[in-house]
Amino acid sequence: MNTMDNWLAETAARSPQAYAFLFSESQISGLHTTYLRDYYSATLTRGVDGYYRATYEGFREAVDLTANALYREGIKPGDRCAVLSDCPLETVTAIFALWRLRAVPAPLHIRQTAKELRDAVRRIDANFVIWLGDRRLPFEDMYDEVIPLTTLGAPMSRMQMPGEQVVGADDTAVLLFTSGSGGRAKAVAHTYRRLSDSAAIAGNALGLSSSDRWTLSLPIYHIGGFMILARAVRFGSSVVLATGYDTMSLEAALNAAATTIVSITPTQLKRLMDERVEPGAKHRATLVGGGGADPELIKRAADKGWQPVVVYGATETTAFVAALDAEDATRKPGSVGKPLPSVSISTINDNGAPSNGEGEIVVASPTVAKGYYLDEKETMRKFVKGAFRTGDYGRIDEDGYIYIEGRIDGGIVTGGENVDPETVERAAMELDEIADAVAFGASDPEWGEAVCLATRVADGARFDAKAIREQLRERLADYQVPKRIYHIRGAIRNEMGKPLRMELRKRYDAR
Repeated sequence: MNTMDNWLAETAARSPQAYAFLFSESQISGLHTTYLRDYYSATLTRGVDGYYRATYEGFREAVDLTANALYREGIKPGDRCAVLSDCPLETVTAIFALWRLRAVPAPLHIRQTAKELRDAVRRIDANFVIWLGDRRLPFEDMYDEVIPLTTLGAPMSRMQMPGEQVVGADDTAVLLFTSGSGGRAKAVAHTYRRLSDSAAIAGNALGLSSSDRWTLSLPIYHIGGFMILARAVRFGSSVVLATGYDTMSLEAALNAAATTIVSITPTQLKRLMDERVEPGAKHRATLVGGGGADPELIKRAADKGWQPVVVYGATETTAFVAALDAEDATRKPGSVGKPLPSVSISTINDNGAPSNGEGEIVVASPTVAKGYYLDEKETMRKFVKGAFRTGDYGRIDEDGYIYIEGRIDGGIVTGGENVDPETVERAAMELDEIADAVAFGASDPEWGEAVCLATRVADGARFDAKAIREQLRERLADYQVPKRIYHIRGAIRNEMGKPLRMELRKRYDAR
C-alpha cells in the first residue's frame, strides 16, 4: 500500500544520502524537543550556503525515535492526534512519526484563537493533542491527553514498536481543516489513496524529480503546504524549510538553498516583487494560489523570470487541480487555467443541474477527499458522486479555461487565508457601538482580497474605525481583523435581512 511512511522508507533505502530537508541554524535552535535537537545537531551536514542538510536516512531515524516516544505515551493505530507547533522541522517529524504508528495526524492552525482551537480538537474527537511550542497551550485546562513533545524522552536507539499495521487505501491518513459557512470549521478526511493520487498527478504535471528543491513557504496545516511534503517524499526531492513566511525569510530560503520550485500566495509574490527579490539561477516554477492573482502581477513576475504558474484547488480537492502557465496567462488573463490530467471541472446551476459553462464550479477527480470527518450532513451536501461542489462561482470559456468570479457564500480569501464573514460579523455585533455589521471581501493589490466591514453605529454612538479594529483584535485571529471599516448610512441588508455582500463589494472594490 502506498503510504507516506512507505514512501519515506523506500526513498531512504534507495537514496539514503539524498537530502530530505534543508534549513537554517535557527530551525535547529528552535526545536523544543531535547532529543531531536541533540540528534539533528549530531547528524547534520552544513553546506557552503550555510544551510543544514538532513538526509532521508537521517530523517527516517529521527522519525523512528519520535514514533518510539509517542508509542510509549500510548498512541495506537487509528488514534486521531491534533498537532500544534511553531517549528516546521518538529512538525514534519511528528507527522511522519504518527504515520509510522498508523495514527492520524491533524495539524492545527496555530494562529487561531483559543476558542477555535478548542472547537477543532472537539470536532475530530481527538485522542491526543501533541503540543510543540513555548507558549501555554490554550486548552490545557480542558484536555487530559496533551503530550508536549518538549517533555518526551527517547533513547538514541531503536525501541520496540508495534508490528507492521495493515492499512487500507481508503483509510483516513490525515485530517486537515478548512473554513466553513457560519464560521464552523470542518475537518477534511484525506485517504492514503487520495494523497497518493494527488502527489502523482501534480508531481507528474510539474515534472518533479529528485533534483528539485521545493521551498515550504506555506504552513503545514494548509493543504498547499502539506502536499509539498507528500510530493517531495513521493518523488525523492528536497524540501527547503523557510524560517517564516515573510519576505525576508522567503528570500533567504529561495536564494541560499538554490530552490527550484516555490508555492506562494499572490500577497507573498507581490511583496517579493516590491522588494526587488529575484529568483535564483536554478528556479524553474512559482506556483501562485490561495486567492485571486492580479493578471498584471503575473505578467510582472513572468518578466522577472519567476516562471509563475497560477493554480486552483481546495483542501477538499487535495490541493491544486487546475493550472495556468505564464504563456497562457497572457492569452487568458484572470483565468486559473485548465484541469490537470484525470481531473474534470464543470459548472452547475442553483438546482444542481449542469449549466452552460457558468455557475458553481464542480470538481471530479481521483484526488477529491472522502468527506468531512464526523459531519455526514455537510459531506452529503458538498460531495456528490465522487465530485466536490466547491462553492466558487465561475465560468468556463469555449477553450476550456476556468475563471473564478467569487464565493457563493461570500467567503473571503485574504493573503491565502480563508475568512468566514459571519465570524467577523458576530465579533463586531458584540461591540456596544455597533448596531449592525456586514463583512465582505474587496479586491486588494497586496492581499488579493481585503476583509472589509460595513457598519451601522448604535444610536448616540460615535464611529471610530481605529477603536473598532482594536476591539476586534481581542476577538478575532489577526488575519480575520478587517483592514477596512466603513460607516454606512444606507442599507447593508435587504428587506429579508440578507447581507448585501456582493453589492457592497461592487461599491468598494475600486477603493
